Amino acid sequence: MSNDNVTINTVSPGAIFTPETGSYFMEHGLAANVAEARAAMNKMGGDDIPFKRVGEVDEIANVVTFLASPLASYIHGANIRVDGGYVPTVN
Repeated sequence: MSNDNVTINTVSPGAIFTPETGSYFMEHGLAANVAEARAAMNKMGGDDIPFKRVGEVDEIANVVTFLASPLASYIHGANIRVDGGYVPTVN
């Protein structure tokens, strides 16, 4: 931590379903709607993720919000993986 009480951390997201991802799947004929796009993305990569699904934007935002809050005032130099357990490591 710096003398200014600034903490420095990173967030490393895994496969995340976004509105842009949904649009891509629909524009390329891989899905007819958002629900089908999410299901298609889960089918493509979800089996490799211990949670058996891709993440959601809110799940990343929640971690960033936590790290920016006073609740994380003693966390510094951390890389938080938000990937459903895809990378099986514990530091």
